[in-house]
Amino acid sequence: MDFSPRLPLSLAVAAVLAARPAAAEPVEFAIPAQSLSQSLLAYSQATGIRIAFNEELTHGLHAPALAGRLEPEPALKQLLSGSGLNFRFTTPQAVVLSQDARHKPGASHLDLAPAAMPPVTVLGTPVYAADDPHNPDYGLPNTQTATKTDTPIIDTPFSVQVVPRAVINDRKANSLQQAVETVSGVGFMPVDGGVYNVFVLRGFVGDSAVFRNGLRLEGFNFDTANLERIEVLKGPSAMLYGRGQPGGLVNIVTKQALDRDYHSIEQQFGSYDFYRTHLDFGGPLNADKTLLYRLNIAYQDNNSFRDYVSMERVLVAPTLTWRPSDRTELSLGLEFQNDDFQRDDGIPAVLNRPANIPISRFLNDPKDPLDNQDQLAINLNWHHQFDDNWTVRHHFMAVPHKTYMDRAIKPVFLLDDNRRVFRNGVGQTDDQAFYASDLSLTGKFRTGGLKHEVLLGYDYFQKESLYRFHAFDTSPFAAVDIFNPVFPALPVDLVDFAGWGDFRQVSVMRDRWHGVYFQDQIQLLNNLFLTGGGRHDWAETGRGDNFADSLSAAQANFSYNRTERFSPRVGILYKPLSWLSVFGNFNEAFGSNNGRSADGRPFAPETSSQFEAGIKSEFWDGRLTANLAFYHLEKRNLLTANTQTVTDLTDQSAIGAARSRGLEFDLNGKLTDNLSINAAYAWADTKITQDNDGNQGHQLPLAPRHSGSIWTRYEVDAEPLRGLSLAAGAFLAGVRQGDKENSVQLPGYVRVDSAISYRFRAMGSTMTAQFNVNNLLDKIYYVGTDAIDSAIPRADIIPGAPRTFLGSLKVEF
Repeated sequence: MDFSPRLPLSLAVAAVLAARPAAAEPVEFAIPAQSLSQSLLAYSQATGIRIAFNEELTHGLHAPALAGRLEPEPALKQLLSGSGLNFRFTTPQAVVLSQDARHKPGASHLDLAPAAMPPVTVLGTPVYAADDPHNPDYGLPNTQTATKTDTPIIDTPFSVQVVPRAVINDRKANSLQQAVETVSGVGFMPVDGGVYNVFVLRGFVGDSAVFRNGLRLEGFNFDTANLERIEVLKGPSAMLYGRGQPGGLVNIVTKQALDRDYHSIEQQFGSYDFYRTHLDFGGPLNADKTLLYRLNIAYQDNNSFRDYVSMERVLVAPTLTWRPSDRTELSLGLEFQNDDFQRDDGIPAVLNRPANIPISRFLNDPKDPLDNQDQLAINLNWHHQFDDNWTVRHHFMAVPHKTYMDRAIKPVFLLDDNRRVFRNGVGQTDDQAFYASDLSLTGKFRTGGLKHEVLLGYDYFQKESLYRFHAFDTSPFAAVDIFNPVFPALPVDLVDFAGWGDFRQVSVMRDRWHGVYFQDQIQLLNNLFLTGGGRHDWAETGRGDNFADSLSAAQANFSYNRTERFSPRVGILYKPLSWLSVFGNFNEAFGSNNGRSADGRPFAPETSSQFEAGIKSEFWDGRLTANLAFYHLEKRNLLTANTQTVTDLTDQSAIGAARSRGLEFDLNGKLTDNLSINAAYAWADTKITQDNDGNQGHQLPLAPRHSGSIWTRYEVDAEPLRGLSLAAGAFLAGVRQGDKENSVQLPGYVRVDSAISYRFRAMGSTMTAQFNVNNLLDKIYYVGTDAIDSAIPRADIIPGAPRTFLGSLKVEF
């Protein structure tokens, strides 16, 4: 986005923004919450009204979203609400902004005071709505995830990072794992060979850290075709989102229906027979734009650098939105994803390093049948504005049928000769259903000299699972030489899952919890903000098991473990300058339920707490933002061996503990009009602080001491190369421990990626041809180990891909 310097009043008013005449008739607005100057610019384009103001007047200020059909004058009032600015029409086509001389700089989105000061002028260029498919911005100014209110990031006393669609597009990140690589302190754990999206945030494994539009959705490897952006909230988040791991959460925000026509078709093709087609259509369905739609369809078929590994994926995601008035909106969204794929458990470690074998070597079995996972997500969201200050919102999601079937000959451990891997026949099915709901009320008001934005809410989550596990002993024939593999014949038809009989288990599981929460964002002075709140959770976890594959017996053994807890959160933020914030916060969280001891007593649930302090800044009217944070995070009540039990060596006790402390830095946005950047760095010091299994003092798995990334894009705007973009980036991680025993170390690495694209007009459409090279220097590196579900993580090391090429052609019309 280009911004011109300040001009004399006579020149600026003559040239400001739009040439269309002003209209007293209502105008259709679709302006997102963003910086005030950007919103005024979009307003002027929509109405043709020229606006004169001094850029110092709006520096650091943000405007709320503006949507629907409104007359120009009330629309401008809504944009300026909370800014402390007044406006005056000097002609039907010209407005002057002013400020009260008593009003101090640093007003926030909570500010409701009037103002006045002599006007000057500023000139700008067109801006993009946050959900505009053409938006090229690498930084977005607001976040919903950190506070569940539309708050500017610079006014939020918590660490939160946003990955916009532009970064996902430029990197051609087709998986959630790839998309979050540009965020500090976020790693990945390839559970079940990478089937599940499990993230490592601030050193802790977030096995329930994935949310969809603010609602918990545990599980599979999500495609990015239907993602608008990704918001990563760091630290414990129980106050707003309920039970979870303390490192943070990854909230995927899906694409919404559009009020302007948009159609795109993209074809990708690349190394290892990679083919992918993506359609993205949207727009109004009627003349008054009260009924809108969006449809995303993706199909992908690919092999892999790993022998015998392939995947086929289908995704269909329609969304329908109804706006019966300018204050009410209701949306219904569906998303179906089906994957047929080959499970891949990687390679084992020899001594304390990954085995020195080709990274393409597949050690499961070439005769393994393809596995399958499918899920259907249904979203129903609505909100209603009672007036300019009070809004009620409700989000509901149901995932009524999510199935995972896995049948494989799985490497289990390396034999003593350090060359043969022992394998077992493993099969599992997991039928799950999720239901989540969140109802909230937000409002703005004053008490004396204090300005409040309050949030009151209630949410509910339920997960049901029917899990079957079959295994058979393959010891007489299944050991394979990792240096010269010869795969023996199998005595069992892996497709005939029901015929496996050596070991069987059926488990019925049910999690239910609900909570009430409150939050108050208070502006004490013009530049001092306090956010405080709390939540009370009621949680119950139930499970019944049977080891003869009898569902009725498992149901008969079913029992619940019930717990409840209050989780507080408080944050403070001080803005000595409109572009600079200093913040600190304290959080407590209610974590996973640990189940029951050998004598049937429930363990205390996991808990955590965090102290965090940092600095936020934004430059050039919010085009470039930075976040620097230091945190100290502790997790308690981890399960460890019970040394007081002599008769049962498997008995456990919930007295384990771990801590993580570190420094994180993120930089997002534009360095110049042509150069965009995403940069991140994290230093993490993690340690198991209390443990009876011999791991005390060890580093947490897959938590490198140093990690970081940088991704930049340069856009050429001079003829004859206008439309050309060059992008490149580096992604690095230090040495990581592969398990909590610290028995294997994954070497550090630096991976370099690059891209070149050319955007042009042809046949009445906009076309973009792009070529990406990932792992440009062809470095050998390892993504991680499965330190959750694998009994021996050192046997499940997943290699990273070598140099790969990806070409694409996108047509937008």
